[in-house]
Amino acid sequence: MPKLKPTEAEKQNKQLLANIDRQRRLYDVSVDDLAIGARVTDRTIYNRIKDPDSFSLKELRGIARKLHTTVGGLLGEVPL
Repeated sequence: MPKLKPTEAEKQNKQLLANIDRQRRLYDVSVDDLAIGARVTDRTIYNRIKDPDSFSLKELRGIARKLHTTVGGLLGEVPL
């Protein structure tokens, strides 16, 4: 079966995860620190990374704060 073209949502999720990872490496922030910023367990963060559609706005705000950016920056809407 041929590969399907990725949907817009899949592209956005991939960009979100790439931006989180880039900022995390830039500021040397661990996944555990992201969990603390989002006020969830580290297991929840790993589950969110597997399924980015499940991130809540509250979690994204906490992650953005920990990574010294905005939610729009994580989503790729504004330059980091």
